[in-house]
Amino acid sequence: GRPILASIFKRVFLFSFLTFSATSILKRQKQLRRKNVRFDQVTVYYFARRQGFTSVPSQGGSSLGMAQRHNSVRRYTLGEFAQEQEVNHREILREHLKEEKLHAKKMKVGFWQVEK
Repeated sequence: GRPILASIFKRVFLFSFLTFSATSILKRQKQLRRKNVRFDQVTVYYFARRQGFTSVPSQGGSSLGMAQRHNSVRRYTLGEFAQEQEVNHREILREHLKEEKLHAKKMKVGFWQVEK
């Protein structure tokens, strides 16, 4: 009984080992190919904002979500996308600066002081 079982086990193990080795070599070749992927375009999908219902914001108010379907699509080259990101970043910084200046003015005139 045992020698036959051991022989079957050896064959299955050897087959599994050979299959595993072949698979590993194939996986290695696929990984090498993946390193050479290059992108020349960026596709951006734009969605309208909607009130979200799946979470509770930590600072109160309504959570923000997005529409189920995009309302526009824009394709950029990598250079165009980098420029667009830079413009958007500067715009956000400008908005933050405006808010900070407004807050500083309010603090200066005592707007935030609580009446007694």
